[in-house]
Amino acid sequence: MKVDLVKYQIPQVSPEFFSPGGVGQTPWQIPTNRIELYRWSRYLIENNAYAHQMIDTLSETAIYGFHLQGYNAEWFTRELNGLQIENKMVDILKEYFGVGDCFTLLNIDCPLCSSDSNECSHQGAHFSAINILAPQNIEVVCPDTTHQMIFMRTTNELRKMLMTEPKETYEQMPEEIRNCVRQNKPFQLNPRYVHHFKYGVSEFQSYGQSILRPYIEDLIYHKSKNIVINLEKEIQQIRMEWARVKLTTWLVKIIDSLAVFNNISETPNIWWGDLRKND
Repeated sequence: MKVDLVKYQIPQVSPEFFSPGGVGQTPWQIPTNRIELYRWSRYLIENNAYAHQMIDTLSETAIYGFHLQGYNAEWFTRELNGLQIENKMVDILKEYFGVGDCFTLLNIDCPLCSSDSNECSHQGAHFSAINILAPQNIEVVCPDTTHQMIFMRTTNELRKMLMTEPKETYEQMPEEIRNCVRQNKPFQLNPRYVHHFKYGVSEFQSYGQSILRPYIEDLIYHKSKNIVINLEKEIQQIRMEWARVKLTTWLVKIIDSLAVFNNISETPNIWWGDLRKND
């Protein structure tokens, strides 16, 4: 049966419709594409007071009271502080809650191997930085046989960046990555040094969803003059506690790697402050 789109006043628009300035009084489409949802979520966080308050409150409060305690705690604390770990955790949670996906990449320097393509465990290696990758440039692939997530970095933005960079930047890339850039094909990231924080979905799903997703239609089209996003303390504490579980898993991986690099057998415990005392 053919549907008369004009009769039912169903708009026909391109899927790439992102245009916050063009949103009028009449709803004409709701974003469902992953990249479009990223764009709208960022726009709302930057321009809507309720959304901005929610993301900032959750992200900054969740890391309250973070510290290491136990064996070699002072040494590991200095190492993590060198990576600006608390600032990074806030940024990670803003991505995690705000757009639903946060991909972190650990930069590792090793005097003995090219650790971009190897699982380095050499003494003397160290983490030089923690990078937060743009989620729209990462594709997650889950093979049916292993359920082990594979992270692919697209090269569209990389090709644009290299147009303004010195030629030496391109030449310093590994040959495998240079070939992918030339052919505009994605390349695989080392899963040992990439960590995916995803909100609101099971571990078997490829991508998360923004905490704003249930409110996005109302926020875009202003259906209510007094939109109040759910800020009940009990619900928010559950969300923050779950975010802490994810951060703890990530931090344990970093601490364990640092222990291997420096031949340390005992590692400290991770402690968090009581969220109820921070109300």
